Amino acid sequence: MISNSYVFIDGFNVFLRHFMVNETVNAGGELVGGMVGFVKALGNIISLLKPERVFVIWEQGGASPRRKHIYSEYKANRATSKGLQEVYRNDGKVIPSSNSKNKIYQLQLLTKALGHLPVCQIYVQDTEADDVVAYLVKRKFQTLTNTKIVVSNDKDFYQLLEDSNVRIYDPAKKILIDQKYVMENLGVSPRNITLARSVIGDNSDNLNGVPGIGFKTLAQRFPDFIRDDTDLNQDWLIEEAKQLMSNTKKPLKCFADIIGHKDIIDRNWRLMYLDTNCLASNQISKIDFKVENFQPTANKLSFIKTFTGADIPLTQDLDFTFSAAKTLIREY
Repeated sequence: MISNSYVFIDGFNVFLRHFMVNETVNAGGELVGGMVGFVKALGNIISLLKPERVFVIWEQGGASPRRKHIYSEYKANRATSKGLQEVYRNDGKVIPSSNSKNKIYQLQLLTKALGHLPVCQIYVQDTEADDVVAYLVKRKFQTLTNTKIVVSNDKDFYQLLEDSNVRIYDPAKKILIDQKYVMENLGVSPRNITLARSVIGDNSDNLNGVPGIGFKTLAQRFPDFIRDDTDLNQDWLIEEAKQLMSNTKKPLKCFADIIGHKDIIDRNWRLMYLDTNCLASNQISKIDFKVENFQPTANKLSFIKTFTGADIPLTQDLDFTFSAAKTLIREY
């Protein structure tokens, strides 16, 4: 297993995984599973990956203004309701994801608890975690020789694997993903996966693509997508589709569909490509300041009090996470 890595946790992504399914409650019957599950997962991540530093990147869970300006319906399917709107299951229990008030409560407790651990939390208003992570991996720590590991099951991060020094840890599958994994499972290289996904679209972000086309079709019809020695772009794809149409007696419908959806492919590229294009200079300055001025701390009493103060039962998992996190101190 890789050690001495820099780990970047997509905080909201990991939190939601536990918030949706973990039904742990405190002494007052209030759901706290998202917080408890995240803390346990953090301990496991540190124990497994043995990092030198850990960063937890937060966001509000919605679209950034810059992407909304490009496409107003971007992430419109994730519009969050305000206030308390509980939905109950057949057994009378509340569906956790329906309780936005509780979600905020748990996130506040969680960020407070993490503040007593030597993990650097980063939150910049009006940004998405993807952009902050991409900036840290591609720019801030570009020359870092340590392996950089992004913890998330969001496939948007696969493009970062273009750097052979980057890995993705999928907390759902519990596997480390690298360039080889993407090429073998999707048939495209990380270097060109953004173009591929621009064609396919992303339902989770409310982005339609070219109808009927997936990774398998692209890999079969456009074998160059597997190349990792050149950057393919939208103009290349359109010209390639035109060439294939003209050289075939009975051209496949997918070629004409790609040509006809060039505007959508262009739009998706602008929305999906991760770099500093969706970050303002003042936002980058805030990220830099947080990273460069972070002072790690490991205060077990305050960490535990965050839980006892919220009537959350103490478990061995908390001790395990604190002990694992405390090892980070020596790295600073």
